[in-house]
Amino acid sequence: MSITEAFEKTKHHFFVESVAFDGVKADVKLKEEVKQYTVEQFKYWGERAEAVLKAKVGPLGLSPDAIRRAARMGSMKGRSSAYNEVAYIDSTATDQTLVSCVSRLKVIGSPWRTVVMEGTSNYIFGLHAGFENVSAMTTLLAILHAAESKVDFCARYGIHIEENDWLATTFHRHPGDNGEPKGRDAMDAMQEAEIGASFGPAYNSLNKSPLESDHKKKQGRVDHRTPGSTMGRVRKRGEPSRAELARLNFPEYMALLINEILYHNNQEIIELPTLEMRRAGVEPTRRGVILWMQQNGYVASTPRNLDSLRVRCLPTLKGVIYQDGVHLLDPMTKTRRVIPGLVYRSEWLNSHVLSSYKSSKNVRVHLNPSYPSEAWIHLEGLQKVDLVTHDPERRELTLLDWLGLMQDQRMEKHLGATARTQAAVNRIEETQRATARADKERKAELRELKEAGKVPSKTSLNKDIRKNKAEELAAMTGMPRFTQSLQSEARASAVTQEATSMAVPRPSDAAMHDPFEALVHQSLRQGSDPTVSQE
Repeated sequence: MSITEAFEKTKHHFFVESVAFDGVKADVKLKEEVKQYTVEQFKYWGERAEAVLKAKVGPLGLSPDAIRRAARMGSMKGRSSAYNEVAYIDSTATDQTLVSCVSRLKVIGSPWRTVVMEGTSNYIFGLHAGFENVSAMTTLLAILHAAESKVDFCARYGIHIEENDWLATTFHRHPGDNGEPKGRDAMDAMQEAEIGASFGPAYNSLNKSPLESDHKKKQGRVDHRTPGSTMGRVRKRGEPSRAELARLNFPEYMALLINEILYHNNQEIIELPTLEMRRAGVEPTRRGVILWMQQNGYVASTPRNLDSLRVRCLPTLKGVIYQDGVHLLDPMTKTRRVIPGLVYRSEWLNSHVLSSYKSSKNVRVHLNPSYPSEAWIHLEGLQKVDLVTHDPERRELTLLDWLGLMQDQRMEKHLGATARTQAAVNRIEETQRATARADKERKAELRELKEAGKVPSKTSLNKDIRKNKAEELAAMTGMPRFTQSLQSEARASAVTQEATSMAVPRPSDAAMHDPFEALVHQSLRQGSDPTVSQE
């Protein structure tokens, strides 16, 4: 109920003087003193005057005193004896407005992030950021990220680290709230991986207070300092639109967030949890604490089968194997529509499947929607396949960007249908016009030949086509190209000239000095009559 509606109901309850009805229409007369009060006064006293509005019981059934006592029980940090025993998990909005990787003018809103933070020093082991709504899937993706190496993950966004710069592990138990971690998929995956979970009361952050505090810290250091930030609230009147201020795309934002997490884990100075660490001279950072606990046996035994985690944690999409690789089907439609350009291959797939390809085959594809450049399929075990592309920027696209790019291409094709139709109609008209003009000229030529009594037959039309082509080529280019018949005529002419030259005796050396004799001899060789000028 809004403040205005509550204020109106209050006036109706306390300040009605009389009520009259005209049929079904009411005419309520209020007391004069009601004009003295405003909505702002009602809101002010409603929020501050305990005698007017007081919540006897909180929304969870916990009294305010019980909540305050729980908050005074001490810090959640340091309650675990092993660094991988307990890890808090929670999701929050990023307070950021991002644009698509395809176009800076295509605003795609704010992503969500899910964080896995261990309980001894608040080291962040896992992270998932994406445009999917928080759910059991995002929880599982964060748990999987905590167990995997982060070297390749950081390299996607241009950040180069070593293995010890962002550690990986699995945990015995994940405290969370009554939201997304309590989904059936998440519970089944945790049970199969032998990971426990605990859930605190709804609307109560005490069971994961360190992570709740860190959310606010990351939002202040990263989200609220970048253009297009929502600042964690609705836009007020007079403020510029977030869509106009949005500048960064998802990979650019992720680089800022990862750098902040690396500073949080590796550089930020903290108070060491125990005096034993102080005596040992442990580096006062979260990474120093975790590495010391690893070296000194403060580790709980946990199962760590990454293949099993990938199968259970990564969302499953439908795919189909064609001759060129694994194609991903559009998850937004019920029809079998392939996402253009999203094709996966690997050396194993080429040698074991594609080399003996006979027909298409349906397959289940496991991939991270925030990074669909790599995926896993079930064929003789879990096999990794990589995106086939020569464009490095396409590897940075999220699945949402791929779907948006596909929609843009479909829209462009739809808008280009009019142009294609117009071009086809133009070609038909141009062809008919050229044909009509040529047919008119052909009929005129036939008419002239008919008047002269030289009507060509079908045989004559099919005769000497090569010779006609050679003559046309010579006329167009000025470079004669002899056909077989022309070459035969040329060879016969050359033989005749050679025989003529052999029949004429070669003049003597003395005759060559006489100009008249030389002229006669030259004429005889060329097969023409000698001509002598008057001179």
